[in-house]
Amino acid sequence: MFNELGRKIPSQKCRVFDGAKRNFYKITRDIKTSDIYSYLNKSSDIGMIDRKFDSEVIYQEVDALYRDIKYNEFLQNILNGTCIPFSLYMPDLDTDIGQQIVDFFLPHLEASFDKSFASRRFKATLQGNIGLAGNITCVSGSGYTDFLSQIKRRRVTGLYFPTAFQEYDIASQRAQLPYFSSIKNMKFCISGHVETFYAAIMENELLNDCDYYSPILCMSGIEHSDPRMVAVLKSYGPHLEFWLLSQMLAPEVTQVSEQWSGGLTVYR
Repeated sequence: MFNELGRKIPSQKCRVFDGAKRNFYKITRDIKTSDIYSYLNKSSDIGMIDRKFDSEVIYQEVDALYRDIKYNEFLQNILNGTCIPFSLYMPDLDTDIGQQIVDFFLPHLEASFDKSFASRRFKATLQGNIGLAGNITCVSGSGYTDFLSQIKRRRVTGLYFPTAFQEYDIASQRAQLPYFSSIKNMKFCISGHVETFYAAIMENELLNDCDYYSPILCMSGIEHSDPRMVAVLKSYGPHLEFWLLSQMLAPEVTQVSEQWSGGLTVYR
């Protein structure tokens, strides 16, 4: 199902830039499943998992999932792309997704970025001054409603693949979940805001590379009440930015770009 870059091979119905085979925009940071140990300390400090975790048990869960993907003939090539391990339990997460972003994720990403880099900045920009609170919902058919429900009820451990749908337009990213319905021993969703912010908080230099341009990470599991707008994380030189921006090239034509990248989240 995935090519040599770890991107899903597009069907004929997908709008993609160049067959999902371009590699001009890339994430080169070498992330291992064992990085979950340091991630757990960071995420417990900010309330993305409670402090009563057993790091060895969680590592074993991450490693087991990684190995199951590695030996699955349909999925194994996804491991050629960036893979970010996580374990989350957030029972107090606000029910309003837009409010989650405003009150929790943006402040924690800014604080993490400011702590790591004195000369770089993080900022959030909303095109047209359109608000987030009360305006963000899960995309139907993306699996994201279930994912958010699970992390509020129990600890969820998984892997986030931020470039699984690189070069896909937003609609095509959101249409991919049915392709994974036959795989029964793991759960899937189109990645949204939680995993994207988590990845940037854990790896502040995820989208900063001295030698290559970085992709724009789309939070395609969620959508704004204005369907033209999409939530993304992007680099600007050495800086990092959250944008709610338009996906429209023309009034009736949406963006399709080799820089835009949607994620797939695999979890248990």
